[in-house]
Amino acid sequence: MSGRKKMRSCLGGGKDRTNFYSERRRVAEQESMSETVQQIKEQVMNFARRPTTSTPDDTDDESDDDDYVEPTP
Repeated sequence: MSGRKKMRSCLGGGKDRTNFYSERRRVAEQESMSETVQQIKEQVMNFARRPTTSTPDDTDDESDDDDYVEPTP
């Protein structure tokens, strides 16, 4: 009988195994999110370094009134 008890404790049961794989999955997801966050930070920094563009020149000789849209009520 003691042999059976010892064997059960060696198997660890399904719960321990599930917790182990859940923890591994959680760690893998965290690492993936960290990589994604780092990529986003790099993209933001790249955008911040880019020169800004200016508005195009108003080349038509008409009044400026046609260059604006009235706000909707």
